[in-house]
Amino acid sequence: MWQYSNMGTVAGIGQSVDVDVAYFGYSGTETAKDTTERETVSADVEALMNFNAVDETVTAKNSTNLRDKPGQGSDSTVKVTLQNGQTAQRTGISDSGWSRVIYEGNTYYAVSSYLTTDLSAPKQEITQQPEDTSGFKTKFMDCNETVTAKEVVNLRNKPSVTDEDSIVIATLYAGDTAVMTGINAEFGWARVEYNGQTLYCVSSYLKYVE
Repeated sequence: MWQYSNMGTVAGIGQSVDVDVAYFGYSGTETAKDTTERETVSADVEALMNFNAVDETVTAKNSTNLRDKPGQGSDSTVKVTLQNGQTAQRTGISDSGWSRVIYEGNTYYAVSSYLTTDLSAPKQEITQQPEDTSGFKTKFMDCNETVTAKEVVNLRNKPSVTDEDSIVIATLYAGDTAVMTGINAEFGWARVEYNGQTLYCVSSYLKYVE
């Protein structure tokens, strides 16, 4: 069956409708089915990221939020905070800077740089130290590329989703453009110039403009 238009017209219907062609026949009609027990299909939260499989026990260097989705968007919810000394099982690591972990039987996602496999390590105070002109510990490799969002991405004043003073300044949507001036492959962050401001976002949510 092929839907060849969503702008069709049907007598008695006052708005555009889908129009389809079916390459099969049928001998009758079927009665309505009870769909109250049908399975709910959910979106694949890892669709835009590739996770390399691992199997290792981790804890937080200090504390880190565990989210239901690997991202900083408004649809990503913090479910629990992992503290130093509490352990989770890491099952995947993405080049975008996120880890997939199992904690208390549930699957969550955390920023990889805030986790450690050294379970005996004391609690670490993670701070952003001045570095050159970036103002942050995160080091960026300079570049000059025009980018847009794959779908939508938040632009922040700091390259972090966990720092309390990391604030969303703007939101970049697909089709809007910014200039990426730096990228950090280790932590998965990009530095961009947008509306005259230097901002930061998760690089896996960006794509280059041809």
